[in-house]
Amino acid sequence: MGVTVQRVLNDIRNSATLIDFKRIHLLEKRDLHNIKRDFKIDNYSTKMNENDFVSVRLCVEKIKEKGETNPVLYFKHQGEDSTTHLIRDDFCLILMTEYQAEMLKKFGCDKICIDGTHGLNSYNFQLYTLLVVDNYGNGFPVEFCFTNKSDTSTYKLFFECIQRVVGLIKENVFMSDDEPAFYNAWQSIMGPVSKQLLCTWPVLKNWNKNLSKIHSQEKKSMVYKSLKSLMYETDENKFYIELTKVIEELKNNTDTADFGQYFASNYSSRVKNT
Repeated sequence: MGVTVQRVLNDIRNSATLIDFKRIHLLEKRDLHNIKRDFKIDNYSTKMNENDFVSVRLCVEKIKEKGETNPVLYFKHQGEDSTTHLIRDDFCLILMTEYQAEMLKKFGCDKICIDGTHGLNSYNFQLYTLLVVDNYGNGFPVEFCFTNKSDTSTYKLFFECIQRVVGLIKENVFMSDDEPAFYNAWQSIMGPVSKQLLCTWPVLKNWNKNLSKIHSQEKKSMVYKSLKSLMYETDENKFYIELTKVIEELKNNTDTADFGQYFASNYSSRVKNT
């Protein structure tokens, strides 16, 4: 269930720059295997069997022995039938400790954030983390979901587990990535939220991806800078003036028109939420 050697290598190599290039950026697989051997990483205590499938089952069964303090809210192993939407090949493990539940009840009425982490291992499982913001302004994880699924039904299952433990959460702000599935699932279980915010990084990632609609590299750079400036504008009047100007300029240029249509369709109507 751990991070693959190739993932570690990719992350290290991708961190190299022309200015900051060190010996570590030349690591090879044999170097990592030597590290694993020397530090006995393969023998870490949570791996209870050489077979990952068996190890996960044994680990979950051991955790469930905690009784009332058992943090496993839901477990569906691959190869098992389910009474939910999950099929036999699907995997889903949802965890929340007592302390996490208390933190959710204490701080969940203000902000709720959900984050998805992909490519954790060779099985292509996702880790979804629900977070609250504590009184120091720090994000605190209050629930985890490991699964191979990424759809509204799975997110609803994730949130239903919360409801069974702590009841309805009536927060002021819900923050997620650029996809509507998270909020749609949350709203169906917990009800509507007064403010829905989008995480900056996924939005910028989607903008970068769709900038391929623009052929000129110079225009791509100019558009990206304009949108980032727009994103961080805090004066409401200036924001709306600049938004209108940006959309008009994008749509009136043949090279940027397609991107302008994409941006207007996906973001111009969501400014009050973002």
